[in-house]
Amino acid sequence: MEKIKNSVGFTVFLAAVLVIAIYFSLNPLNFNDINFSPEVTIHENERTDTLFVLAYPNYFTESVMEEFQKRENVIVHIDHFKNNEELLDTLLSGKIYDIVVPTDYMVAHLKMLNLIEPIRKNLIPNYRNLDIRFREMEYDYGNAYSIPYFWGAVGLSYDQNHVMNLPLTWSSLLDTTQVAHLRNKISILSDARMSLGIVLIAMGLDPNTTDETEISRAADILIHLSPFIGLIQSEELHDPLLDGDIYIAMNWSGSSAAIADVNKDFRFILPAEGSIFFVDNLAVPVNASAKTLSYKFIDYLLEDKVAAQLTNSNFFPNPITESRKYVERIILKGPSYINPFLSSNVHVIEDLGEVDSIYFREWRRFLAHSNQVKRDSTQTQKERGKIVLY
Repeated sequence: MEKIKNSVGFTVFLAAVLVIAIYFSLNPLNFNDINFSPEVTIHENERTDTLFVLAYPNYFTESVMEEFQKRENVIVHIDHFKNNEELLDTLLSGKIYDIVVPTDYMVAHLKMLNLIEPIRKNLIPNYRNLDIRFREMEYDYGNAYSIPYFWGAVGLSYDQNHVMNLPLTWSSLLDTTQVAHLRNKISILSDARMSLGIVLIAMGLDPNTTDETEISRAADILIHLSPFIGLIQSEELHDPLLDGDIYIAMNWSGSSAAIADVNKDFRFILPAEGSIFFVDNLAVPVNASAKTLSYKFIDYLLEDKVAAQLTNSNFFPNPITESRKYVERIILKGPSYINPFLSSNVHVIEDLGEVDSIYFREWRRFLAHSNQVKRDSTQTQKERGKIVLY
């Protein structure tokens, strides 16, 4: 009798194993759907009426914000930063934000400094809308600490009526003999890693070099170019270019597309020497005091129609696959969605740990010289004015 019981039990066990095997053969396990994120504590007494966001200007449209505020019955307060270094300094100061928008390399840096927390994907149902390619970025593989928001490439935005005789390359832009007619008409990005990275590319070097001498040489080139640089700015280049204050700019593809949409004389190109691909991301600081709202906000921004509405407003491409159905055709076919990977020389800025401080130091050296050049120029103009007056 005991043998019969054992035989029956073993038969049932085998049947169960067979059923499970058949089930998983028909329904393979998708590891992308499993949330491996570490546990994040969300406190019961957290703030629920206001969300504080730190981002680049023009990254959130008024209508999109109004809809979220209406849905959740909250107020969204948005502060702006000019570059990733300013974002880093703000978080290091201890100021509290619930959402920040760092660029790819800065995500890795903030993670290293324990300034942003692991993402809880189980609180973001619309994470499934994210293009698979943006789940495999090296700076944050699997989106463990950030969610991609906008992306693009760094290239040249220019008024073709004023740069007709200038070869559209990075090396030409940095050659003072070739840009002699563009004094104070050139703009470069205010992001240290991006601008120095472009100079390094023009030099035929790695934009992620850890060689201090090479980084210093790149800063020297910018110092030599200072008299021709009229603007050092990463955001809101729309007016300076359209008003004729700047003729050619180191610029983001999305911003360049918005400018070209207003004035057809403007063009955008990725120079042959190479380009920098970037991804700006949504992240939650460790000291955020409205984490539930933070995740609701991220989930909202990943809705396909919301993502499309944002792109249609600021021209920056988003990583939501289905949103393309709602993005205006002129944007899809324009510079915004230019594929930098069609070039063999596309680069991604990497977090270099302690070496980043060398880039920031050399950038500050350039800025100090550039500011002195501007002061000297202003003083000279005043003196000339006095001579004319008398």
